[in-house]
Amino acid sequence: MPRAAVVEKPRSVQCQPGRMKLASHAYNSWSINAPEGVITDDLDKADFWSLLAQKLRPFDEIRIVADDSTWVAYGIVKSCSRNWAEIKVKNVIELGKPADPSVSNLHKAEWKGPERRWCVIRIKDGAILQDQIETAIQANQWLIEFESKVK
Repeated sequence: MPRAAVVEKPRSVQCQPGRMKLASHAYNSWSINAPEGVITDDLDKADFWSLLAQKLRPFDEIRIVADDSTWVAYGIVKSCSRNWAEIKVKNVIELGKPADPSVSNLHKAEWKGPERRWCVIRIKDGAILQDQIETAIQANQWLIEFESKVK
C-alpha cells in the first residue's frame, strides 16, 4: 500500500511585541575623536577602551574618527566590563589627508583634527595662532587678514 505524502507545515515564527523597543533604549551610539597617533589596529585592543568602558554596554555602536581625519572606523561593543571592552570593528573608511589651503612664507593653515579643526600656524616656530576654524577657506581668509594687519 503506497504511503501518503507527508505535507510539511511551513515554519512560522513570531516575535513578541515586548522584544521591540526604540533603538535609543536598546543601545547607545557613540562618537569618539581618537587621540593623536592612534591607528585602526589599536581599536582591537581591550586596553584602548579601558577609560571609556564603564560607559559602554554590549551592542553599543561606536564611530571613531582619527585625530588627523584620515580615517573613520565603525564598531560594535561585543562585551565589556568596568575597565575593558571588546569592540568588533566592522568597517574602516580611509579618507586620506585633507587638502591644505595656500601657504605664505610666514604662516600656513593646517587641519589638526576634529578637536582643534583648521589652525593657522606660524611656520618659524610652529606656534598655533588661531584654531577651531571650521573650513579651509575660512582658515585661509583668517591667514590673509592676519598677515595684512601685521605687515
